[in-house]
Amino acid sequence: MQGKRRGLVLIVVGLLNILMGLALAVGGIWLIALGGSWYYAIAAVALLLTGFLLMAARPAALLVYALLGAGTLIWSLWEVGLDWWPLAARGAVIFVVGLLLLTPWATRALSRDQSNSLAVRDIRRVSALRGSGLALTATLAVALVVAVISWFNDPHRIEGTAPGLRAEAPADALKVPPGEWHAYGRTAQAQRYSPLDQITPANVSQLDVAWTYHTGDVRGRPGDPEETTFEVTPLKIGNRLFFCTPHQNVIALDATTGAEIWRYDPKIRSQLALQHLTCRGLSYHEGPAEAAAAAPAGTPQPPPVEATALGTTAAPGGSTVLDLPVASAEPRRPTTAQPSCSCRRPTGA
Repeated sequence: MQGKRRGLVLIVVGLLNILMGLALAVGGIWLIALGGSWYYAIAAVALLLTGFLLMAARPAALLVYALLGAGTLIWSLWEVGLDWWPLAARGAVIFVVGLLLLTPWATRALSRDQSNSLAVRDIRRVSALRGSGLALTATLAVALVVAVISWFNDPHRIEGTAPGLRAEAPADALKVPPGEWHAYGRTAQAQRYSPLDQITPANVSQLDVAWTYHTGDVRGRPGDPEETTFEVTPLKIGNRLFFCTPHQNVIALDATTGAEIWRYDPKIRSQLALQHLTCRGLSYHEGPAEAAAAAPAGTPQPPPVEATALGTTAAPGGSTVLDLPVASAEPRRPTTAQPSCSCRRPTGA
């Protein structure tokens, strides 16, 4: 029974190598016809030979596979050098199958011998540290050392010195005042840089909470997907803070006090197949004053103290939300606690 199990192990591992060899043979021959590398065709021959030797319970299978591993390592280094990911793409499967061949289940099956001579059986015994298995162990050890070395080598790194300051640009050169944030990346150029310098590493530990605002927009509504997240980057325009919630509500706050100025709910309730429910930001455009003056009588107008913020989500039917009517002149105080946003100021300010 034990001999049958050992034979079954060799048959399975042998078939694995034969299937890999056949796949590489087809692709390798095609690649040669296109004028490409001969490696894959040669590797296919080695895998096929290894597979047949394994099914015949010949220890020489490990030696053939060791030669394949060594050749793969040399070819990989010649092609890509000490670059980890390209090396892994070329040799990872060869390395893993090599480890499988060195397991006791494979080596013991290869050591099985029907000879009555103890001396003969001892000579033919194979393990990871004996006989043809030792050659494969050495090959895999060298490949592992090369892989570790490649982890600390970055052939794509480019070192240099950036040029110094070439010209002084005014703070409002991009039409964004220093204390404001008009786009997801602050400016239309997405620089994500603020010129403000009042908060420094020396005084950041002295910041204290100035106000906290709770949106009242929480997950768990009918039809909500599993991932409902609050990931917005607010816009700071004048003394107003504009942002959106996961359910696409757009809110304007007083930046100084945190009081809600108005809230717009587009009431998007349709049969949407959503994997995520997230609003990461708004878009802002300062429209011409003439357009606001020419608006028909009775048109809802946003608060006159700031320009209009437009949500990035389209309303049902494909129409875009163009104006945000004032929901209330008084701050609302939602009863739920998540999500929320906080503003900090220096202690004692």
